[in-house]
Amino acid sequence: MEFNRSKFALAGALTAAVADVICAAVVALWPAGAERLAGSLMHLVNLQAAEITWGVFLSGLVQAFVYGYAAFWVFAWIYNRSLRGSRA
Repeated sequence: MEFNRSKFALAGALTAAVADVICAAVVALWPAGAERLAGSLMHLVNLQAAEITWGVFLSGLVQAFVYGYAAFWVFAWIYNRSLRGSRA
């Protein structure tokens, strides 16, 4: 079964966008905790104070969607290619 690359990529991009909304909410509501979490996750020591503005939020949301779409499209393409190769 092959993935429909566009539909798979859209589902992935929407998932990334939802994750971005949740992340922005966590940063807005609990900035110190979010900073500690991000620091440990990304192995960073000195994070500047995080401030979420509407511009920062929308920029992150658009980026999460675009990067997610591209990544999941490529994933579906690679998956579909691997299926073709296994039939031989």
